[in-house]
Amino acid sequence: MKKIISFLLIAILTMLTVACSGPKPENTVKSFLDSYKSGNFTEAMNYIIDSENFSMEKIKKDFEEKEDEKLTKAFIKTFSKLKYNIINTKIENDTAVVETEITVPNLGKVTRELIQEAFTLALSNAFSENNNQDKMDSMIETMFLDKINSEDIPMVKKNVNIHLVKQDNSWIIKADEDLVNAITGNLIEMAKAFGN
Repeated sequence: MKKIISFLLIAILTMLTVACSGPKPENTVKSFLDSYKSGNFTEAMNYIIDSENFSMEKIKKDFEEKEDEKLTKAFIKTFSKLKYNIINTKIENDTAVVETEITVPNLGKVTRELIQEAFTLALSNAFSENNNQDKMDSMIETMFLDKINSEDIPMVKKNVNIHLVKQDNSWIIKADEDLVNAITGNLIEMAKAFGN
């Protein structure tokens, strides 16, 4: 009798261990954010799908097409400063929400500052005999690169609910505006403010 009870306990513990060791939504979030942070956007896209309201495909395509440009490299360096902390996970059937605190350079604020400075520069050059659009564009790009490569770039911290769905026994993130705004340091919010 003891052998039967021991065998049943071992069988139950084995089944519980196997059941609990399956994929976890927070592991998908960690893999996505770690890939994004390292600048491996192709890998990061393996953990995320488009939602009804938001598509990541254009963002991925833009970074792949412009991978060697200095502006893209600067963004990748900036995104490497991303930090995150998983706060809580709620699972309900085949959906999950992973509450995550994300700290990243505040690119929305940096971009707003750049727009103000560029506007001032454009006005001062508007009536100049040396008004050259290519030179102006180059100056603005240099100003932006200086700002995002700065060691004292302002940071922003956001709590975001990352939504996941289970597909083929794996968790995958559903892209949404809140997540993308959080990982890009308010760029989505800033673009909306300017009507883009």
